[in-house]
Amino acid sequence: GQLESPRLGRHAGKCCEQEGWMPGSRSRSLSLALLLSLLLALAALHAAVRALRSRSSTATATTAFTAPREGRAAPAAGPLGGRFPAPPASLTLTFGTVGLKDFVSNWLWHAARVRPRLSYGVIALDDELRRLCDGWGEPAISARRLLTGGPASVDAAFAALGGGYVRDERGKFKQLGYLKALATARLLELGFDVLLSDADAVWLGDPWPW
Repeated sequence: GQLESPRLGRHAGKCCEQEGWMPGSRSRSLSLALLLSLLLALAALHAAVRALRSRSSTATATTAFTAPREGRAAPAAGPLGGRFPAPPASLTLTFGTVGLKDFVSNWLWHAARVRPRLSYGVIALDDELRRLCDGWGEPAISARRLLTGGPASVDAAFAALGGGYVRDERGKFKQLGYLKALATARLLELGFDVLLSDADAVWLGDPWPW
């Protein structure tokens, strides 16, 4: 029996080979079939995700002109002029003077690239910055015009503020805060939702969902 076992083993192996099911061949075939099925499933999933993204982008582009309260641009001009939507609408804004023009320029550059598109702009605390924004083709709100008809203290605050960098000048910095508060209150009275950030910060995405 010990002498015949190797021959029997070889004979059995030969039969298996003739029948097409050598030990391990069937498991290899199953593994290849499973791998092929997995690749096909991944390809189908990838196609489905791309289709969903495409539909989502189309829906967002449509919404950008129909939902102004979500920070989207609207076609109708309001009390702030043609660069801004009519209320009710959501505005993403910063304040600045000409002394902060580099910060303001950087803020505007980033805000313009946020998608979905924001209704963004600068509240210019002096005419020099407003003219600069006009030259850049960027939306700006004149704080003086916005606060026209206000108390006499408004004119005094503008006169004290000037157009330079006032962070280190306590008296002028208080006047700056006063004008910011009045301008924000006026926008709220007009029916806007307002999101403010300093000019030395930038938006990399749409902040309104948060």
